[in-house]
Amino acid sequence: MVLNQKQTTIAYRCPVCGMGVVSMVGVFALSGDMLKLKCTCGESELIIVYTKDKKLRLTVPCIICPKPHGFTVSSSVFFGKDIFTLPCPLSGIDICFIGKPEQVEKAMNESEKELIAMLTEAGLDDFNSFDEDGTPDEEDEKDAAAIGQANLNALRKHTSPNEISFDPQLLETVMFVIRDLHDEGKISCGCGIGCGDYSVNISEDGEKVIVSCDKCGAKVEIPAASTLAVNQFVHTDFLELK
Repeated sequence: MVLNQKQTTIAYRCPVCGMGVVSMVGVFALSGDMLKLKCTCGESELIIVYTKDKKLRLTVPCIICPKPHGFTVSSSVFFGKDIFTLPCPLSGIDICFIGKPEQVEKAMNESEKELIAMLTEAGLDDFNSFDEDGTPDEEDEKDAAAIGQANLNALRKHTSPNEISFDPQLLETVMFVIRDLHDEGKISCGCGIGCGDYSVNISEDGEKVIVSCDKCGAKVEIPAASTLAVNQFVHTDFLELK
């Protein structure tokens, strides 16, 4: 079952207060070329630009990195998927959720669990800033926002890019190419061409992006630690998992 081609739900988590920002987006809402989805705290916004070639360029606030990440998504994926997520290239945690409302909510909850696990690893244990549905209760919104900001600042310090040996921009480029290959049906595995359930993960050392099929177990490791390796991968026109 696919979505109504004229609208979809998009969501992100504010990196300042930690709250979920959810909105419906329709093709007519994008007729002005640009749409901004702002958090109620007023400190973050997700920007969507509709290009002439019918693609959408997203600038997504990141709950881990100090700067937002840019993504380009085809309109068929943006408006035609039950669920589609975009990950932070540094941490691998999903930061943008697109699709049917119930699927978006489920994906946000799963991402929240990953985030809480990272907060726990960073030595934090107060998660009142995260409500069950990803939104604050009115009576404690200010307290939740303060707690959320403190937690996120500590988490960023715990996962500081200065302590990582790879360049997040290189990973973002690799992720972009993988998404394009997937959208065009140019990934194959033991299940056939474009028939697998593909997962994308970053290796523990941060030097490779691992694309694997959840059905047959086939996988491929893509070097992402050097500009030369990434530039070579940019010209890939077909990805085979073995």
